Amino acid sequence: MTSIEYTPPVYPVIKFLVARGYALALLLGLIPVAASVWLVSEGWHIAFIAAGTFVGAILWLVFRSYVEVLRIIADTLMPR
Repeated sequence: MTSIEYTPPVYPVIKFLVARGYALALLLGLIPVAASVWLVSEGWHIAFIAAGTFVGAILWLVFRSYVEVLRIIADTLMPR
């Protein structure tokens, strides 16, 4: 009878997000700000900077909380 060895699953995306999630959250939050600054430089209304900053802050907060939940899951449920 042959024995089958168990190999724990590997989750490279989760490991990547756990390791670099905070930097990605910051970059994701800066995209709307940069886009709104570019739009204002092209002649759009200056209120777009405020809107872009607000949207960027919301994206940063949502993605950062996602990374924190992912870290909790990775610490408690994933094999090391």
